[in-house]
Amino acid sequence: MSVCFVFAGIACVCLGAGPGVSVDGGSSEDGHAYTWTVHNHAAQPITRIEFPHFNGDLPAEVRGWTLEMTEQVGISGGGRIGKLVYTARPPHPGLVPGRSETFGLRVAPAGAVEKISVARVCFADGTESQIGGVLCPMPESWFSRNVPMVGLAACGVLFLAIARLRRSRGRPDGQSPDNAAPAQPT
Repeated sequence: MSVCFVFAGIACVCLGAGPGVSVDGGSSEDGHAYTWTVHNHAAQPITRIEFPHFNGDLPAEVRGWTLEMTEQVGISGGGRIGKLVYTARPPHPGLVPGRSETFGLRVAPAGAVEKISVARVCFADGTESQIGGVLCPMPESWFSRNVPMVGLAACGVLFLAIARLRRSRGRPDGQSPDNAAPAQPT
């Protein structure tokens, strides 16, 4: 029975189940906006929340929180994974125990897809926790960006292979269309 508890504890640590913090949310239906609701079930206030993003361009303002964003599309470039960081602005206590707060980001969807990521939270005492399973805008994989090109290349290779196979099976040895024996009249 104690093995089950050890396994459950290891699973929680691996999945990023932090000390009493959960995050719900993800992209809108059109993929242009993300919202996350952070629930604090811990004993201390959360004073900093960090979400990874790709191609984010307009973070949502939340009263009592300052925001900082790296790799913002159109301002500091984009094209790389950045961070969206909300920090409690004094005298705001942050996200107190038993409360929830919603944060958000607009995304330039070209090249960004919803993927499971890890968010970070900092508590009032300075401790940090990683929260796994958060749906964030992340870059597409190389394969998914290039599916049409890969498909076209595969069709070309298949066409060349079939043409070569037909050529090698089409004529007996030593015969070509020029050396073929004339048909005999009957």
